[in-house]
Amino acid sequence: MKQLITVTALLLCMQAAVAQVEKIDTDRPDQTESAVLVPAKWIQFEIGFNKEWLKVDGARVYMAPTLLSKYGISKNIELRLI
Repeated sequence: MKQLITVTALLLCMQAAVAQVEKIDTDRPDQTESAVLVPAKWIQFEIGFNKEWLKVDGARVYMAPTLLSKYGISKNIELRLI
């Protein structure tokens, strides 16, 4: 019985996740550039990991994973936290 309740709850959650009205722009050159805002009352997370080559000694430098959180306040304003 517990398995039936668990499966039913998961299916309902999946249906809610699939039933998006608006689309979020996922084609971004990097974490800070985008011409499209997140829709109002939506939240979007962008996770990244950077690797650089140093010109001086040719060593690889790995940047810590970064997280950009964006929240749509209105149609024309979004809040960003890096």
